[in-house]
Amino acid sequence: MTSEHSNGRGISAKAVSSRERWQRAKKRRTRGRIREAAMRLFLEHGYDEVTVQRIAAAADVTPITLFRYFPRKEDIVVDIPLPDEPSAAASRRWDKERTRMTASDIADAVVFDVVKRFDDVKYDVLAQRMAIINGTGSLRRALYARIPQWASALAELFPLDDDDEDGLATRLRYGVAVTMLIEVFSEWARCRDHATITDAEILTQIMVETRNVMA
Repeated sequence: MTSEHSNGRGISAKAVSSRERWQRAKKRRTRGRIREAAMRLFLEHGYDEVTVQRIAAAADVTPITLFRYFPRKEDIVVDIPLPDEPSAAASRRWDKERTRMTASDIADAVVFDVVKRFDDVKYDVLAQRMAIINGTGSLRRALYARIPQWASALAELFPLDDDDEDGLATRLRYGVAVTMLIEVFSEWARCRDHATITDAEILTQIMVETRNVMA
């Protein structure tokens, strides 16, 4: 007879939960180790000159393990944002205002969320990724190629407008928002090395300028 707090093998729910947390933490560490090794090599040798096998060796994993986390080399740099990261900022803004957000509103919400959450280390990591993307033609193309995918992911988080039964207007709005964000963060990465103000101030200024352009 098993307890309601254990499975059929007598393992407690607490033990199962603890193991699941450990496995998630291990996956995050492995993913982070792979990305850190890859970024170090990309910055030192250039993205196109670094092979997947070399990244795997530097991260002390097999190529198969690397591909499990990053199916393509470009995914290490140009990654789909996690649902609980930037997109959550737009979601919170919508929940608060209960009005249809424009593309500028969505982009502004994401930038505000980054400014609120990021410290110097996170800014430096983001700047490294943007520098590699800006300096590599194939990665720039990959970044823009993912706009529809990111826009669709955002659109799924919000209710459609009453007059937008097929979702076209919603997808277009988020597509514009994603494009704005790409340009805002690319410009921030180009400006930060010679700026005399903080990263947060740079991002805020660029976002204001972008909103004015889109007005």
